[in-house]
Amino acid sequence: VTSAWSDGKRKGYDTLQWLDSNLDFTKYKLELYGRPSMGSRFKNVIVRKPVTSEELAVELRESFDIFLTPSRLEPCSNSVVEALASGLPVVYQRGSGHDELVMNGGLGFDVKEELPDILDRIVDSYTSFQGNISVTTIEKVAEAYS
Repeated sequence: VTSAWSDGKRKGYDTLQWLDSNLDFTKYKLELYGRPSMGSRFKNVIVRKPVTSEELAVELRESFDIFLTPSRLEPCSNSVVEALASGLPVVYQRGSGHDELVMNGGLGFDVKEELPDILDRIVDSYTSFQGNISVTTIEKVAEAYS
């Protein structure tokens, strides 16, 4: 699952378009929570209407296994924090604040062509990645930066 409210360059929309054409949809399902107009551009990605954070948290826990965030130069993604707090390993675009949030609870990618292999690696070691998820308190974050 992924979420995006913009099709801007830094939000990774090009990555989602690439996945729509190249991901093995007999093996994986990719759902996007975002603006309804984005759905007309996808053949295989399922676009869901926007929901509240509370509704998304329930959906994440009950319906999905992996969270994908293809956004670039993202300082601190609320979606990534919500996914981790819901127990989902995260696949993320390197070069953002994602590294610090995800740590060993997922894997980063540099180019979109890496994604099929990275998804396979997460699936093959799913329990390990899920067990490595660490959601820290705001107090510990403040302490680390003071």
